[in-house]
Amino acid sequence: MELRTALAPIAQTASRFGIPLAVFGWVFGNQLLVQIGVLAYLGALLLFFLTLPVEFNASKRALAELKRLGFTTPKDEAAARSTLKAAAMTYVAGVASAAGYIIYLAIVGGRALIGKPKPPLPPPTLPPA
Repeated sequence: MELRTALAPIAQTASRFGIPLAVFGWVFGNQLLVQIGVLAYLGALLLFFLTLPVEFNASKRALAELKRLGFTTPKDEAAARSTLKAAAMTYVAGVASAAGYIIYLAIVGGRALIGKPKPPLPPPTLPPA
């Protein structure tokens, strides 16, 4: 959790500027900018992915705290559990969305990521007879 807290500002900056940087590099044919943008966004995606267990645990702890404080009755517990699960699933949707952007960049800007393909070699010529 401490590591996540320390890396959160870096990941937020990377997720905010990674995609525009990659698109900017792709539009202007700068392979380095595309790679930096994609790697920055990929790093942010990794941190978001690592955050998922923290969010699910927070929902579980919140449900226990609601029960402990007497805010939920056994009748309300199912609704509270469902709501907290839905809240945690918003983070799953965020990770899936970020992964979709990475896939999009890989497809659209793939040439810049891999490098421009080399032209095919000419067919071999036969020696004169």
